[in-house]
Amino acid sequence: MTEYRSPTGADRSQDLGVPPSPDIRSTDWSSSDETLAQLFRRVETYAIEARDWYSRDKLTKRQASRALTASMIILGLLGTLVPLLTTAGVDAVNPSWGFALLACAAGCVAFDRFFGISTAWMRDIRSAQLINAMLCDFQLEWASISRASANSNAEIDRRMQLLRDFSRRVNEIIALETDTWTAEFQLSAEALISRFDRRQGL
Repeated sequence: MTEYRSPTGADRSQDLGVPPSPDIRSTDWSSSDETLAQLFRRVETYAIEARDWYSRDKLTKRQASRALTASMIILGLLGTLVPLLTTAGVDAVNPSWGFALLACAAGCVAFDRFFGISTAWMRDIRSAQLINAMLCDFQLEWASISRASANSNAEIDRRMQLLRDFSRRVNEIIALETDTWTAEFQLSAEALISRFDRRQGL
């Protein structure tokens, strides 16, 4: 059997990918423990890559979310301060700047909501934590059942079932996060189109 080798984080594509199918031949099962160990490393590596992908993605989302939040606060404060300065008799400040600054602050909020940056950051954190917790349990359970040799079909099937169940649960987390992002983006797009249509009707 050709052992699955994980690409490094630097070489990975931007999207999560499916690992290549294992090339298992009947002769590989003459050493069932070694074959199962290679399958374990393949499934384990896939989960680690998924966890690390969300961990890296959450850093990008966190930076973008904090930048938008900081911009919104600063622009909002400046937009509120401009009318106060004008009222205080500071003629050098144009009152219309206040409206422009407040509009920019609102734009930061709208940008964040439309692209779901802050909510995606939270989902990345949750997904990474869930996969990490599952991975720890999976590794411990595999270590426990691997104390004895897989010298029967029943024992081989037991370990294969554990590999399948864990891989399926990791994929369910990935699918849930993707479906949630898609639904949020569609709702944001529909709301924007609906608002544009209403304004066109005016």
